[in-house]
Amino acid sequence: MSPEEQRLRLADGLATIGEHVTTLASDASTSDLGPRGGFVLEMVATEEAGKFLSLLDAARCLSRPHSEQVDQLKRCTDHVAKGIYARVVDIRPADLRELTAYVDLLRRAYYLDGPNDDDWIFRNEIESAREEQMYVDLVESDDGIGWWSPKRFDVVGRSTGPSAAVELVGALVRLGVGTTAGIDATVTHWESLEPDLGPTDEQLFEGLEGLPREEQARLIRARNTSTQWKEIADRVQATLGELDAAGLAGKASERDRHLVLECWGFPLYAVDVHKPNWKAASADLERLRAVQGTSRGVTVQPINIKGDD
Repeated sequence: MSPEEQRLRLADGLATIGEHVTTLASDASTSDLGPRGGFVLEMVATEEAGKFLSLLDAARCLSRPHSEQVDQLKRCTDHVAKGIYARVVDIRPADLRELTAYVDLLRRAYYLDGPNDDDWIFRNEIESAREEQMYVDLVESDDGIGWWSPKRFDVVGRSTGPSAAVELVGALVRLGVGTTAGIDATVTHWESLEPDLGPTDEQLFEGLEGLPREEQARLIRARNTSTQWKEIADRVQATLGELDAAGLAGKASERDRHLVLECWGFPLYAVDVHKPNWKAASADLERLRAVQGTSRGVTVQPINIKGDD
């Protein structure tokens, strides 16, 4: 596929997904739906917003190697990846290192939580939240085996409105991002970005013990090479300026511009947003069970892990 065809496909995809997101959000706010139907419609709108943002990252990485571009497009079909794209709209990390740490929490296959931090083992939060609001499932828990229904969420009532991810997608559409000229503007201001994940914790904090606090802070700043939020904000501002100059943002409001400046953040194509494979997830589950057993004074037998990646 030629670069021109790539940009046409991306623009068509963004326009089509953007229309779907805004229509779902409108239907959710105006339709006479009960809490269950409303939750599902809003959840699908948010997930499709995550797909939009993932596809927009494909435009931001058009200059990257082909293998990275292919992986980026695969994220549009991954429920966890789309959920992560939607969730990160809500945070303002100082740098890419901080964002990566947050994403690592979201993509865990299993995690411990509860009043004592290790009372129960939960599966991936994004997957479970999605499925528990959509499906009736037969579930094995500490209370035994039983049927879980979305009915238990009815008491919560309807949400107060569209998610930040849905609102961001609407703003980007009105600013003209879902057009070939919008893709051109995006590529122009993002193709030179080389995301830097920054140092590991060991590299960042090595040798700091015993030093004065001011010196520790100075060394941490000097060692932290991670891409900063300011660089991202500058590129967003430049992209908006080009969209305005091209006459694409005629339908956008000042609120739309503010929302994009605040919420369209780091590209995630350099960050792993996939849930661990089966073998890694099984090993992690064994580790969490061992942690539970240790805290309760119980010896936990290891799991016999079988199966493919």
